[in-house]
Order: sequence, then structure tokens, then C-alpha cells
Amino acid sequence: MGRTGTIVDESLNTLVLKTGDGRVLRVAKAHTLFALDADHGRVTVPGDRIRFRPEDRIKKVR
Repeated sequence: MGRTGTIVDESLNTLVLKTGDGRVLRVAKAHTLFALDADHGRVTVPGDRIRFRPEDRIKKVR
């Protein structure tokens, strides 16, 4: 079951996507596999690996 859109917001447990037709979807991070298109190609990220608050990301990267 795939969903496509642009990430517009994030919380501890969810990503918010805006779809091509303008709908807004809230998708749970837990037990979800995300495929993200980046400048250097497609990146696959398990949602459980990014399941923390966005403001805590800087602590995780170090």
C-alpha cells in the first residue's frame, strides 16, 4: 500500500504528506518503510529508525 507526496510536517510518531491532488495524509512512522527521492537517488528509511521528535534529530546525528 504505497502513498506518494511531499513531507510537509513531522511529529514524534508521524509524517504528514501533501499529495499531488492537495490532500494531506498523516502516516505513522512505526512499522513503515519510507522510500525518499533525494538528489543522489532513492533512499529507503525504516520508520522505526526516525521515530523521534524532529528537534532531537541534531542529537542523533552526532
